Amino acid sequence: MEFLNKLSIKWKVRGAFFVIIVLLLFLSTISYRAIMHSSEGFSAYREMARDTVLAGRLQANMLMVRMNVKDFIITGSEKDKGEYRTYYEKTSGFIEEAKKEIQKPSRAEIIKHVSEEVLEYDKGFKEVTNLMTKRDTIVNGTLNIKGPAAEKKLSKILSTAARDKDMVAAYNAGVATRHLLLGRLYATKFLDDNSQSSVDRVRKEFDLLNENLTTLDKNLQNRTRRKLLKEVQELRTEYITAFEELAETIFIRNKIIKGTLDKIGPMVAKQIEDVKLDIKSVQDQIGPELTNANQNAEHIILLTSLIAAALGVIIALFFTNYITKTISTLSEDLKVVASNVLSAGNSVLSGSRSLLDSGQRQSESLTSTSAATTEISEMVARNSTASQETTEVAANCLKEAENGQKSVKSVQQSIDKIHQNSEDLTASIEESNKEIEGGVTIINEIVEKTQVINDIVFFNTRRQIFTILVNFIN
Repeated sequence: MEFLNKLSIKWKVRGAFFVIIVLLLFLSTISYRAIMHSSEGFSAYREMARDTVLAGRLQANMLMVRMNVKDFIITGSEKDKGEYRTYYEKTSGFIEEAKKEIQKPSRAEIIKHVSEEVLEYDKGFKEVTNLMTKRDTIVNGTLNIKGPAAEKKLSKILSTAARDKDMVAAYNAGVATRHLLLGRLYATKFLDDNSQSSVDRVRKEFDLLNENLTTLDKNLQNRTRRKLLKEVQELRTEYITAFEELAETIFIRNKIIKGTLDKIGPMVAKQIEDVKLDIKSVQDQIGPELTNANQNAEHIILLTSLIAAALGVIIALFFTNYITKTISTLSEDLKVVASNVLSAGNSVLSGSRSLLDSGQRQSESLTSTSAATTEISEMVARNSTASQETTEVAANCLKEAENGQKSVKSVQQSIDKIHQNSEDLTASIEESNKEIEGGVTIINEIVEKTQVINDIVFFNTRRQIFTILVNFIN
């Protein structure tokens, strides 16, 4: 309190505003940090959400790629192949986007592996496509042509031998036809199950076919049937050779499917799922942390606001009361000074009134003098009138000059005396006028001095009040 009492009102007001500004800065700093922390958290959460969506789209398109590969392997249609290419391009686009968006080293490394494996997957699919084309070429260009041709020729050998009563040839031709049909049946079955047992059964049937054709070659005598037999043997060789190539093609294709496509597909899906789960784990961590941080920030801001408001009210009340008390004290001092100034003014006013009374008395004296002057003027006027009458009398006397020298001299003396009296009276009037002018000058000087005294008192009063206010503010 002693320190505050020593301070001037100017520094007290500055101190109050300084404390309030400090509280506002403190509250603003806390609010800013809370908002920035929340903003960073929301930005990170938004980034995680974008990465999650991107990983999900990548995973979905990769799934569509795998489905179209499966459909193409089953059907071999160009539609499935075209859809594969469409989804593969989308997947590649999402992978490139993920390389740019996903910056965390562990996730970026996974995306890099996914990109490499997807390229390997596409390479494997292209090889499968080529093998599928080769498989269709063998089936449609060789097996489906050579097989029916061989069966027709054997059937012709069988029918002609039976017609010619060559029952041994007919029997052997029938058995050979049976093995050919069984071989073709298991070859067709192999196209569906791609099993080694089907391949073995095809080989077995065609070996038995070869044995029957050899037996038939020994027993046939008819040149036409022997020619047909030779053609069947050639067709059988071409067929089994084509089938072996077909089996090798299908096995290579299946190896690529199992070793590349079926391996890379699930691996890529798992890696993308790992990225999603990693992002989700970060989201699950950021979400509660951000919620807790926001709640803590709300509590801190609310508590700080209440403290700042309370301190503001206390400071306002304290300084208001203190300044009000100081102003009240100063007002009392100003009242005392004003009372003293009023007393001095009353004294000056009394002196002015005394001077005014003196002036009024002098004015009354001058008024009396003026009245006397007026009477003198009237006397002068009467004397002037008398002078005129005397002149008339003098004229009459001149007329009667002849009546006697004594009368003329007597009248002349009277005229000189009257003239002398007029001059004396005129001098008296001028002297009175000068005295009147001197009295008026004195009155004007008194009025001017009174005004100067009033101005001096008013100026001194304002100067004292201004000095007191300056001292009060300081």
